[in-house]
Amino acid sequence: MLKKSLYGLAAALFISGCVQHTETPPEKTPEPVVVEGKRWQLISFGNHEAKVPQKAWIKLDKGRYQGFAGCNGLSGTYTMKGRSIRFTMDPSTLMACPDMRGETEFRKRLLQVDGYSMKEGLFTLERKRKKLLVFMEKEEEADR
Repeated sequence: MLKKSLYGLAAALFISGCVQHTETPPEKTPEPVVVEGKRWQLISFGNHEAKVPQKAWIKLDKGRYQGFAGCNGLSGTYTMKGRSIRFTMDPSTLMACPDMRGETEFRKRLLQVDGYSMKEGLFTLERKRKKLLVFMEKEEEADR
């Protein structure tokens, strides 16, 4: 009986030594999204029907942003933590232009933003995960 038990134990040890043990690979940390230092051209108000100002853009850099809302410049500060982002707005010029609806909508939405995402090259500013402003990267231009 003892001999059978020893054979059984030896067989079990042999078999367990043949089983391949694999370690679970560590979870990949998502790569940081780089949005600072780039010029972002406004292309959409998410699902809103207002016409986007043709040359509206924004550029973020070290807690400050500058941009153009279609008729007037804009600037202010922003804070980012993880996928959260919030904007404040400095006083700016208020030139009157023929159609201010798109510019007004851009400014209003920028102050409502609480987060962002990046997908397929589009930088999207959101509120409660709803798209408010969608941008694509644009080369720097000499004019606004």
